[in-house]
Amino acid sequence: MILACAVSSILGQAGCSRRADSEADVFETLPRSLTALKLFEGKLERLAPTREVTQYEINTTSFHDFAASSFVMKLPRGLAIKYKSDEPFDFPVGTVLAQTLSYSPIQRGGAPRIVETRVLLRRSDRWIGLPYVWNEDQTDARLALGGARLAVSRMLPDGSVGQQLHIVPNFNDCKRCHRIGDIVTPIAVTARQLNLATFQSRAGNDQLADWAREGMLSGLPPSTRRPRLARWNDPATGEVDQRARAWLEANCAHCHNPRGMASNSGLQLAASIQVPSAYGVLKTPIAAGRGTGGLSFDILPGQPNQSILLHRVRSTEPGVVMPEFGRTQVDEAGVALLSEWIASMPAGFGAVDQSGLVGIVTDLSSDEAAAWVREALEHGSSDRGAQVLRRPELNCTKCHAVSGHGGDIGPDLSKIGPPFHPEHIVEAILLPSKTIKDGFRSITVETTSGLMLTGVQVQDDGREVVLRDPVRGETRIAKADVVTSAEAGSLMPAQVVATLKREEFLDLVRYLIELNQPSAAAESPTPAANPN
Repeated sequence: MILACAVSSILGQAGCSRRADSEADVFETLPRSLTALKLFEGKLERLAPTREVTQYEINTTSFHDFAASSFVMKLPRGLAIKYKSDEPFDFPVGTVLAQTLSYSPIQRGGAPRIVETRVLLRRSDRWIGLPYVWNEDQTDARLALGGARLAVSRMLPDGSVGQQLHIVPNFNDCKRCHRIGDIVTPIAVTARQLNLATFQSRAGNDQLADWAREGMLSGLPPSTRRPRLARWNDPATGEVDQRARAWLEANCAHCHNPRGMASNSGLQLAASIQVPSAYGVLKTPIAAGRGTGGLSFDILPGQPNQSILLHRVRSTEPGVVMPEFGRTQVDEAGVALLSEWIASMPAGFGAVDQSGLVGIVTDLSSDEAAAWVREALEHGSSDRGAQVLRRPELNCTKCHAVSGHGGDIGPDLSKIGPPFHPEHIVEAILLPSKTIKDGFRSITVETTSGLMLTGVQVQDDGREVVLRDPVRGETRIAKADVVTSAEAGSLMPAQVVATLKREEFLDLVRYLIELNQPSAAAESPTPAANPN
């Protein structure tokens, strides 16, 4: 079934008359207005669902510059949703999901200003995301594949009226946010988000139980086996850590998951993740750059102001802000919650063993580097060092190759020289920006659209600049779109090995020395000092 057929099914119309052979043809078949989707009845601004449409709620909504969200869905007649415990539910072909955003009632006689409705259409081979922008009269919303930038007013906490910009995502932004692997997928329709009692739920039941009873949902397990996400702003639903994790899941986990757009970062922000280092505790970023703010760890326990995660969510600066598009304001209440959560972590939280760690290194003398080399040759194990190098939390192989196998962001670790000095290995790991190999210094580029991109420059042919980084891969920027360009040091973040045990670091150094200078193994005083 092509998209035209799916839309016809949604609208209750007859079948298709032709096949759409190109993307342009597909767009021609899309409903050009929100009214055409027949989700609401009466005056559109009332957002009153039709009989075939179900209004629903979620536990924690994402932040949209203080806009309020409302949700509806329309299922094909006679077809049901399939329950999944830890993934988005499986919706039948022909489903429509819609989220409408509006601002507080300070204009139009007390009625809220509705700005946009984001629609997901379930066709046979994929979901497709569509933005609809509301007109000033609030009588309809038009399809806006290019997105929009709207001036809006909202009520501030002190009772005054503030002016701001509201950004409606374009068609490609919809795909970026909703892409899991190579597939566009709904975000907040999981058991954790939908498992709640709502104002519509019947006495003694919850939203999911109502759906199951009405034949809308199949495979629903007993309530004791259903996960539930806390409401980030309701202390009655969870402790500080549960609500902070809920905020991160709602705002960040659609990209920060093993199959999301930010999978290469190694940072996983779903509330179900249990390993502290996976959700950022004492985790160094995959690459340094403006986004780190010169900080070393995504989350430094007890130190919110020294944590990259908080630095990014409290920023609106291009190249720093996270989520990286779609907002112009800072969620101060969310920032306060995250700050309280990080501050509540004891200093050693997330560390397996706090004794005998490499620790944070900000300076290194030639004698200290030489001492590390001597210890590595005397006590390190090359075999164990190879295993340390490949640990996922270190992210080494995302940027570096070994004998041609691995990443291409940094130098091949088997070809550090010539000239080669073992002390250079220690210095390169502990102080990566002190000396950078030719061809691997990163640059930060500002574009005419306001983007700030950092990466290793791999091409500048006068027509376009190509940057390479471990998260986005290669990014091509037309030279005419470059506003400024400046050197940015090494992409390798500092303190990568701060949480390694000293013996693990010695193993790593020994491995890299032997990789570049095999004869170094012979310099070890005794075979017994190298237990493999």
